[in-house]
Amino acid sequence: MSKVLVVIIDGMDRLQVARFEKELPALRQLKEQGSQLTSSSVCPPDSPTACASLYTGLNPARHGVVYFIDPLEKTGFLATEEADNSTIRGRTFWDLAGQSGKRVCVLLPYLGYPVWPVNGIMVGKSTITTNVQILPESSATEYPLPALTSVKGFPGHGARLDRYIEAHKRLVSRELELARQMWAKESWDLFAVYSGCLDTIHHYFWKYSDEEDPSYPGPNRYHDVLRDFYKLYDAFIGELMALAGADTSVLVASDHGHGRRPVKLLNVNELLRQKGLLASRARAGAGGGSLLLAERLKRSALSFVSKHDLGNLARLLLKVFPGAKRLYTSPPAIDWDRTLAYVSDLSGIKAYSHGGIKIARQNLAGRDYEELRDSVIEDISGIVEPASGQKLVKWIRRREDLYSGEYINRYPDIILELEEDWGVGWAVHNSLFGASASHNLVPGSHKSQSPVLFVRDARGRTVGQREATLMDIAPTVLDLLQVEVKADFDGRSLFQKGRPDRGD
Repeated sequence: MSKVLVVIIDGMDRLQVARFEKELPALRQLKEQGSQLTSSSVCPPDSPTACASLYTGLNPARHGVVYFIDPLEKTGFLATEEADNSTIRGRTFWDLAGQSGKRVCVLLPYLGYPVWPVNGIMVGKSTITTNVQILPESSATEYPLPALTSVKGFPGHGARLDRYIEAHKRLVSRELELARQMWAKESWDLFAVYSGCLDTIHHYFWKYSDEEDPSYPGPNRYHDVLRDFYKLYDAFIGELMALAGADTSVLVASDHGHGRRPVKLLNVNELLRQKGLLASRARAGAGGGSLLLAERLKRSALSFVSKHDLGNLARLLLKVFPGAKRLYTSPPAIDWDRTLAYVSDLSGIKAYSHGGIKIARQNLAGRDYEELRDSVIEDISGIVEPASGQKLVKWIRRREDLYSGEYINRYPDIILELEEDWGVGWAVHNSLFGASASHNLVPGSHKSQSPVLFVRDARGRTVGQREATLMDIAPTVLDLLQVEVKADFDGRSLFQKGRPDRGD
């Protein structure tokens, strides 16, 4: 009987694994006994969207978990509700395996709260509260579920940094202990565990080891924190592999990679203003000067908070005064009644390389929607930095050219990704090219091109391809389990050659 172990480490980066490979014996063993593949994430490479694709084998426009949101929302302090998992319930690889009679144990998956019935056990935890759930409920008294609550907030300074690191190490240890206990409970056909601590450590500790990061503090005691967590997770994976044994297939994956957050900005809203597609109230008579002053004060305040690493203070103020957050996330200078195009998700307190542009159809007044989209794409695609002549746009396209599915309208009308180190800016009446004022707050950022993917088939098969997407993982897990399903995946098993016809 085929058995499969799946380990998902949020944010584990392929380039960092290569950097620390000599100190990662479990991943080296997995690479030698199986295959390491080049994988890519989805757009946006945020954990809710990416994990949903990883679990279901579907592109985001088909599973519908699409959020263009800011990391500040994800601290658990400002967010007010759980990410909606209703569209993936019953459609994940563990659901499909269970429906085929396989006994499954699924531990702490992102989007796994509230939990839902499976053919076995499922444990999920809230990203907002301290709640941890388990089904069947009869198992609740057997395990230390409250100890599995995620660490929330910014790390702070000095001794707080050390406590933050230790809290995450303890959480990884508790997750491993839960996995040990669950493994011993039954001979599972599918055992899947998710852990998210590495993603958080990447976000806040990237600057301490990246000497090219503008916020790198110089030689420091936190330089090896990233390496230490990669070693910790390698031991985590190694122990689970030892429990599983050679007769169990193993798949280790991440939902996205990690790297330096963009330090430079292309202010796309300002470009749209210069092209006459975004209207400003700042020069339209009385009050215009005060709007420009508000924009300048806003950027200065953000720069001060970032420079002095006052993330927890900012988080508290934004929680107590939610109106202050609206000041940052919706530029007051924009005249929405006369604007035709603008950067989507104006919660851009942080800089991202990916982004989107929305077309205000209600303001078109007879102008052709498709012609306007094509014009915006043409205007933006050719942008270069004047000093270097560097092309800044990696790609830009209509949303329908990226994905297809019933939830495509959850995407902005136009999607784009900029080159490394460049982020999509939302400022108006500012320089077209600028520097990110918030980089120091969360210096690590998700990367779409460097998630990890390792697979070892207990039956000795080799993969039929060397490049993969997240949508290939669910059908691969089911293939390893020897489960045949009629699901219409956007990916296909890594042990089959070729690609599916549907775009990914």
